[in-house]
Amino acid sequence: MSHRVTHVVAWVVGAAAVIGLAGCGADSADPGATTTAGTTATGGGGGAGGSCGYGCSPCGECVKTACASAFAKCDGDPECPAYAACVLACPAGAAGDADPACVDACPTGTSSASKQAAAAVLACRTVGAGTSCAECHVTEHPPPKNALLNDTCGPTKETDPCFQCEEEKCCESQAACNAEPDCAAYKACFSACPAKDGSLDATCVYGCGTSHKNGANAFGGLYACMSYYCAIEQTVSRCDEAKRSPCQVCAFETCGDRSADLASAPGGFLLVRCIVTCAVGDEACDGACYAKYPAALDAYQRYGECIAAACPSCS
Repeated sequence: MSHRVTHVVAWVVGAAAVIGLAGCGADSADPGATTTAGTTATGGGGGAGGSCGYGCSPCGECVKTACASAFAKCDGDPECPAYAACVLACPAGAAGDADPACVDACPTGTSSASKQAAAAVLACRTVGAGTSCAECHVTEHPPPKNALLNDTCGPTKETDPCFQCEEEKCCESQAACNAEPDCAAYKACFSACPAKDGSLDATCVYGCGTSHKNGANAFGGLYACMSYYCAIEQTVSRCDEAKRSPCQVCAFETCGDRSADLASAPGGFLLVRCIVTCAVGDEACDGACYAKYPAALDAYQRYGECIAAACPSCS
């Protein structure tokens, strides 16, 4: 992920005003297959060695063209070609696209660069230019898969748009936050941070997270759900989705599952909070954040690649 994309992700996820949730609900209860650059598959992971499945299907042929730059990036890495070859060797699913379970089993390599290149291929296929391939029959807005975005809630008598959305769409995430004593402490801490230009001081907010790690992790799940459904960054218009920018719509909705995956990853919410404190271009600062939360790095990269592939309005 480029450093520019890194900070776009940090801005979208982190600086999209935590203020909006500070008090929200606080008191309410592919051998034979080739990549476009000509790498021969060696099998492994999910794709069956010696087969030419998805990569030779109408969908796969179209995706290889539509995502040529992503495949070329992958071919330029020592490890990533095995991932691309594996994906292209996966069987084509009923809708024409590669079988998801097979793709999930494909090896993404051990290095950060390889994982980033693999994430770029995945993002292009699933949310980027590859979705323009009619042969793949990709649903433009499929229902979210992450458990954080599938709470089972009932109706509420709340009239405030933010509280109403929270209780009707994110009730389980809200309950998980309320059940963690440190979550209330985290919210109280960052609510006291000074604000400037509509956002809370990033260093102060991150400090609250490091002091209340369990609370920040619990709050991260609620934040991911509220970001997807409730437009919580619209603090003035009180969760009015119509006021979202094209970048926000894409980042929070099109890439919503990836955002929730990041919130679900150990330390994912704190990784974002850490990077928000870094100046754009400060690679040493970014790297220090990555080192502190290594278990969340893959999810962060996948979310960043989703934004890079699907959200030109964020560039």
